[in-house]
Amino acid sequence: MALLFGCAHYSDTLESREQVHYYDRNGDGKVDDEVHHYLGATNADWELCDDKYVGRYDEKIVYYGVGYTATSVDIPVPTGVKIETQMPPLSSAPREPPYYRLADESHSYLIMLHDSGKLPGIQSDEIIQPRWVQSYDIYQMKGVPLDFAPSGEVDYMKPVVYPVTFTYIMSPYRQRYKIWGEPFELSDGSFYYYLVKKDSKSSRWRLVKACRQKLDGKVEDLAIQ
Repeated sequence: MALLFGCAHYSDTLESREQVHYYDRNGDGKVDDEVHHYLGATNADWELCDDKYVGRYDEKIVYYGVGYTATSVDIPVPTGVKIETQMPPLSSAPREPPYYRLADESHSYLIMLHDSGKLPGIQSDEIIQPRWVQSYDIYQMKGVPLDFAPSGEVDYMKPVVYPVTFTYIMSPYRQRYKIWGEPFELSDGSFYYYLVKKDSKSSRWRLVKACRQKLDGKVEDLAIQ
């Protein structure tokens, strides 16, 4: 039995909503990143990446509500397709140093805050899966301050310009019962947004803004320690 995720039945409208974008991240004239986006659908976007730049995709990433899954693949990259002039959107995780390192640092910083009980609004015994705010999150972000919105296109091949900021979204849960064989429970269904910032190469990451969006759409600021 196959499970299909999205806003509509695949055979009716989901396939027609698909947009495929090809990117050349290292500037050698060959495709090395392929993003599949479905307009108006959630839990449907996926991506193929050639992180070794050898003409074959080696990773497939599937995005879903609270994060993503990555699996190894071995697929030849396409030829004769239109390559976008812009770099991949923010929804694509940066895989080029130094942005990859910065993304990893900011993620680890957020986890540290959580584990030490210093992440506003979330208890340390709640499980979190922080991920970047992505373009398809806009539909649910009505009322959320613009500071938390995706910042559009980022050219990962250029040198880092400080300050650097990353926005994360999460919906924490506790393991109390099983769904699809896995222990899972949303704490209250709220979405939490966190904006972290690094002012310079030598400075530390810091949490500068935090807010909670309740199920009814109301947004409240969270105090930062």
